[in-house]
Amino acid sequence: MVAFAISFASVTSSLVAQEPPAASTPAADTSETGPTNTILQRMVVTGYLVPRIGIGPAPVVTLDQDYISRQGDQTVADVILRLPQNIGSFTPAVNAGNSTSPGATAANLRGLGVNSTLVLIDGQRQVPFPFPQNLTQSFVDLNSIPLGAVDRIEVLKDGASATYGSDAIAGVVNIIFKNEYDGADINTYFGTSQRGDATIYRTSLVGGFAKDLSETSRFNVLATFDYFEQDPIQSANRSYSLILDHNKFGPFFDFTSGSSAPAGNFIDPVGNSYAVLPGTTGPAITANDFSVNGVQNPFNIAPFTNL
Repeated sequence: MVAFAISFASVTSSLVAQEPPAASTPAADTSETGPTNTILQRMVVTGYLVPRIGIGPAPVVTLDQDYISRQGDQTVADVILRLPQNIGSFTPAVNAGNSTSPGATAANLRGLGVNSTLVLIDGQRQVPFPFPQNLTQSFVDLNSIPLGAVDRIEVLKDGASATYGSDAIAGVVNIIFKNEYDGADINTYFGTSQRGDATIYRTSLVGGFAKDLSETSRFNVLATFDYFEQDPIQSANRSYSLILDHNKFGPFFDFTSGSSAPAGNFIDPVGNSYAVLPGTTGPAITANDFSVNGVQNPFNIAPFTNL
């Protein structure tokens, strides 16, 4: 997975807030110095369309760089997957070969569906992934967003359809890119499991510069290159996924496959099932070599699948 992002920002104005005097304190003498104004940093507030200063009553959780670095997450998807509000989301690791959106990851707040969680970048809507999940649910691919460019992630945990539209019924994930970044960073990561699989390789390059154009405007450029690769875990390398016939352990289910058994299983147009008896060799096979409407030939697919 390779992600590349370039961000341009030009701030032409600043928010100015005048601190009100305390009610019990006499007004200060401003005949010489004048009133004191504080220049506030321009910021995006998730959950509000009207610009405001500071936080509001909306339940917004902020995941900053300190949180991300302490957790050791390597992708934006890994960060969001830690949220208890993110339920039933899919990733390439758990949906390998079993997804209509290969290689993609989405946020699913409250488990209401990936098309009910709005994902923004700096408060702006993004182009959805070209292959909808289950062919019907459009979403923004989190893997297309490089983690190196992220300053913080703000998650609105409440429904915001009245503010953003019907695709924000479950909430909003607002990914804020780094602003006024001046310099360059190179980060590398390598990790593997105790059994030598699920190995992760990641390299991130971040560079940018900021320049003051005037007393009230500033120009910023940020470029990021992010490479991520993770090896799979084969089902045959774990005991709990190698044995698919759980009937051996009690009255459980048998998850072995009947459609790909080497011995052969067939169904005629009427609906009768035929299973070739184990040990049967060809080419001269007769009707006596079949089990009709009986037990199907099982096949363990674990050695050929990934977790």
